[in-house]
Amino acid sequence: FTLPIIGPVLQEQLGFTIQQAGQVAPMEVLGVGLASILAMFWIRRINWRVAALIAVTAVVIGNILTTLQSDPTVLAVIRFITGFIGEGTAFALGLTIIADTKETDRNFGFVIAGQVAFGVITLLTLFRLTAMFDSIGGIYIPLAAFAVLALVMLRFIPDGGAKEVQAAQEV
Repeated sequence: FTLPIIGPVLQEQLGFTIQQAGQVAPMEVLGVGLASILAMFWIRRINWRVAALIAVTAVVIGNILTTLQSDPTVLAVIRFITGFIGEGTAFALGLTIIADTKETDRNFGFVIAGQVAFGVITLLTLFRLTAMFDSIGGIYIPLAAFAVLALVMLRFIPDGGAKEVQAAQEV
């Protein structure tokens, strides 16, 4: 939801060229995509709560580090790592957790509705926040704050999947 905003903000706030600004967002998306694909090899083998803690912490740290950086190459690397360790891992975990619920379709619908609502709020406020902060912190500080709030929810994440618990009980 921030992709349409990032390029112009990087150009305006950090003086990036169109090419430099255009390299940052795709690196983040690449990280998210790779993490999501690779998750199929580990998602059912690790403690979900620990993985979520690592992922959310990576999002917080990555978003804060982003606000402190003005070099386009370093920024692209930070966004890739944030996307890979943080956002992609959290995304894969979230979808897997939803898949293990009894009402998967309904719960997935809630996630989509939440993402759309969050996206609308983001598009309505981030330009103003960016102007208020007079930096890219207007994008990434609120996102880091939301990630910190997500840390409170980690206690509701199961240690592992319901399918693993059921398989262990059948043995």
